[in-house]
Amino acid sequence: MRRKVIMLLCCSTYFLACLGVAGCQSRKIAKETGMAVESKTDVKTASLLVSEEISLEGFEPEQFSYNPVDNLPVMISKKGDTYSVYERKGTYEWFKKVSYSCGKNEILDTFVYSTDGKMYCVRKRYEKDKRYQKKVLVRQNLMRGNKDGTLKEITLKNLGIKEIKDIRFEGTALAITFSDRSVRFYNIEERYALGADKIRGEAGKDVFYDFCYFTVSSSSSGEPMIVDYDIRSGEKIKSFLLTDKSKSIRSVYLANYHENLYIMTEYGLYVGNYTDNIFYCRMKREDLKIEDMESLFFVRAARDNTLYYAWKDEKFRVHLAKINIPEKTKDSVFIEAKL
Repeated sequence: MRRKVIMLLCCSTYFLACLGVAGCQSRKIAKETGMAVESKTDVKTASLLVSEEISLEGFEPEQFSYNPVDNLPVMISKKGDTYSVYERKGTYEWFKKVSYSCGKNEILDTFVYSTDGKMYCVRKRYEKDKRYQKKVLVRQNLMRGNKDGTLKEITLKNLGIKEIKDIRFEGTALAITFSDRSVRFYNIEERYALGADKIRGEAGKDVFYDFCYFTVSSSSSGEPMIVDYDIRSGEKIKSFLLTDKSKSIRSVYLANYHENLYIMTEYGLYVGNYTDNIFYCRMKREDLKIEDMESLFFVRAARDNTLYYAWKDEKFRVHLAKINIPEKTKDSVFIEAKL
C-alpha cells in the first residue's frame, strides 16, 4: 500500500513538473513573438492576432480591390496602356482573370466591384494645357468591365468633370466621391442621380451602407471626426469624435461588411455595428504591423471577420495583408463616440 502511495506521489510530481516546463515554454514563445499568452484561450487564438502578409510575387500593383462574390482580394497591375486584373485564391499564386486596355492619353482608375460581382472602373482622358504646361482632365466615364476584356460605358447623367476619386456600391446604388470632396449618389440601373447633393466625403475613408454614408472629416480643433449622413436628405444622423481614454486619435480609416463597421486607427482596429456609439478594440497596433498609418491606402472588410489592407513602407514598397479578426472579449478596450 505504501509503495502505491509513493508511486502515485512520484507520478503527480512528474506531471506537475511537465506542466511547469510547458508553461515556461509558452511564456518563452510569447516573449520571442511579442504575443500575450496568459491562458489556454490566448494560446488558441494567439496566431489570429498577427496579420498575415500576402506575397505580391514581384508585382508592383497600381491598385487593389475586393470581389464580394468570389470573396477574394484583387490586384490591378499596369503595363503600358493595359491593366491586368489578378485574383488570389487562398495561399495559391495570383492568377490573371482579364485585361483591359485604354487609348492614348487615357488611364483606367478607381477599380471597384458592385455587390453582384461586376467590375467597374473610371476611364479618364487627359490633354496638355499649353498655358500651364501640364495635363488636365477633359473627360471621364464610368466603365463596366466585361469578362472578355471589353469595356462598356455606363452613362451617368450630369456626372461633370470634377475628378472621381472613390466609388462605393450598395446594391444598385453607388456613391461617388470627387476631388473637391463633394459626393453624388446614383442608381446604376437607371443611371440618374438620387438623394442629396450637399454631402461632403473623404475618398478612401468612407463607407456606404443602408442609406447611410459614413466619412472621416475634421473637427474645429483639427481632430478626425466620423460623420454619418442620411443620403436621402443629406442631414447628419450623427457625428462624433473618437476617444480612447487619454489617447488622442489622429488617423482614422473606415471599412464595412454589411452592418459591421471597422475603424482602423494608430492605436488598433475597433469594431461595432454601424448604429453603435461604442466600438471595441479587436486588434492592437503592433498586431497590424504598420509602422506609419498615414501610408495606408487600401482597407476592405470581407466575410467571416476578415480584413484586407495595403500600405507602403519607407522605401515606397507596397504591402498587402490579411487579418482574421478575433472575437470581442469581456475585457476588450473600447473607444466611445463623443456626439
